[in-house]
Amino acid sequence: MKSDQPHLRSGFTLIELLTVCGIISLLLGLSLPAIQGARERARRIQCANNLRQIGVASQSFHSSFQHFPPSPNTWPAKRVIVAAKILPLSAHYYLLPGLDHSALYNQIEFNGEHWTDADPPTSRNNQSCVETFIPVFACPSDNVPAGGTSYLISQGTSTNGYSTPRFPMPNSVRPGVGSGVSARDISDGLSNTIAFSERLIGDRNASHYTPSRDWAYSTSLIQSAGQPPLLPDDTAQRCRSGVTSVQKHASFCGVGWLFGRFGTTSYNHILPPNSPVPDCSPPNGGSGAFSARSYHIGGVYCLLADGAVTFVSDSIDVAVWRAAGTINGRETSTISQN
Repeated sequence: MKSDQPHLRSGFTLIELLTVCGIISLLLGLSLPAIQGARERARRIQCANNLRQIGVASQSFHSSFQHFPPSPNTWPAKRVIVAAKILPLSAHYYLLPGLDHSALYNQIEFNGEHWTDADPPTSRNNQSCVETFIPVFACPSDNVPAGGTSYLISQGTSTNGYSTPRFPMPNSVRPGVGSGVSARDISDGLSNTIAFSERLIGDRNASHYTPSRDWAYSTSLIQSAGQPPLLPDDTAQRCRSGVTSVQKHASFCGVGWLFGRFGTTSYNHILPPNSPVPDCSPPNGGSGAFSARSYHIGGVYCLLADGAVTFVSDSIDVAVWRAAGTINGRETSTISQN
């Protein structure tokens, strides 16, 4: 017997389907930023932990040798001499044993070694070592290639390892070629002195200039022979006015942890963190600004000389930032610790 009731079909109407899709899209739109934020928080934690490990290795090195690394003149067996020039090794090299990389440390070959001060620098004997990826040197918020380092050692307010009238050498925990700096030399206090900070890896594209990553070659910084090094304010002003949007530049900042040179394994406190003023140096090397930079919103992580890690805001007063980069300026300003 046939029913007089109409046959009802189950399912969604088009309006209901569109409503459900709209709700799902809205929920995804609300949840994705939260997920991305959680991932960045995890990356920030790992970034800070990497610096803490570097701090432990630095303290261990100091306990063993009574000074912070590097100090090429105290390591005659480790000096690399080419054409009577000492090629400085990075602090990162000296910290390898304290970071559980003793095998890599012992693998570095110095007989007949030569490295080019090009972009990127290359090594005659140790290129495979230079290209070794070391996780503790890489901030997960950045795209760090094999051999790269996100953490550079401070050169204070020196513009190329040189003294300035206000801050005679050494004025940072990394004095360049010379004797190592001891904790007793840091009269400003270990907790007031920055030893390492973050620096974004260069874009590794020589045909493209990325101001936040690369450093520009500016003729405004060229000086005649015998002139004293530029002061921090002079250097900052010349980087501000002497860099164009289409610019000759270095694209391999932070690539090559073995090489002790500005922009590769060391930075300075001329410009504040993540400064809108681009980093720059003269085309043939010399006084320049090589800044702390990161992808973290609002600032950079820094390792203090006492081993503590702190987050420094982009809005820090430049005078305080410069004071935090020097070891003996007798400033009263302090850097807060996290």
